[in-house]
Amino acid sequence: VTGMETSADKFISIFPNPATDKVNITVPSTRALYGEILSAAGTTVRTLAFVKENDSQSATVDMLSLKAGFYIVKVKEGNNVFYKKLVKN
Repeated sequence: VTGMETSADKFISIFPNPATDKVNITVPSTRALYGEILSAAGTTVRTLAFVKENDSQSATVDMLSLKAGFYIVKVKEGNNVFYKKLVKN
């Protein structure tokens, strides 16, 4: 994951982070995206539904039912996979 963190920082925008109830995830891409939120153990806890907005795509995720802790946002664009840390308070 270390080699991808720099490019993921530019590719995936997460706000707010840390999150409490909802989080917005934005990706500057018009290509087909697949995204999910993974627990620290690596299991999928949410699947992201991206909505196209001009030259980017975004997803709003309800975080209320997730326990406080550390999560990973995973976004796949073609053959590229990006990871970014998300904290739930």
